[in-house]
Amino acid sequence: MRLWKVSSSVVALVLYTGVSIVFLFPMRRHPFSTLLDPYDGLFITWTMSWVIRALTTVPALLYHAPIFSPYQYALTFSDPMFTGALIALPFVLLTHQPIIANTINLFLATVLTAWFTFLFLKAQLGNAKAAFLGGLYAGFSVTHLHYLGHLHTYMVQF
Repeated sequence: MRLWKVSSSVVALVLYTGVSIVFLFPMRRHPFSTLLDPYDGLFITWTMSWVIRALTTVPALLYHAPIFSPYQYALTFSDPMFTGALIALPFVLLTHQPIIANTINLFLATVLTAWFTFLFLKAQLGNAKAAFLGGLYAGFSVTHLHYLGHLHTYMVQF
């Protein structure tokens, strides 16, 4: 007799989380100092760090990021990463390490892209096994992983 029935959605989420932990091994070992792309990764991390800083200190200066001085509204020259910054906000405030924003967002983007694809395909197909394989493909395909260093295009889970 089974004491409880585990939903296939929960099993899929746990499995996608496990695959993501294995796949993003370098970031798991050094979450505060590892960027998979040191060029765009630094800019994206800085952008999220600026958004967090501006939102927690002087929100009126949010768009006046001090990166392309003397231009005003410099944050609008690129993707402001509002969603990523809000997701990473508690982690950055706890650790005071801006690179953790990139690490958390890459990990969650990988897991949630696969899981939300699973949920969509399960609802459409009615087959959890096929939906799980579709989620694996969406979350871990070469097409998706090509953008791993470009967090603003990698976050397709929403």
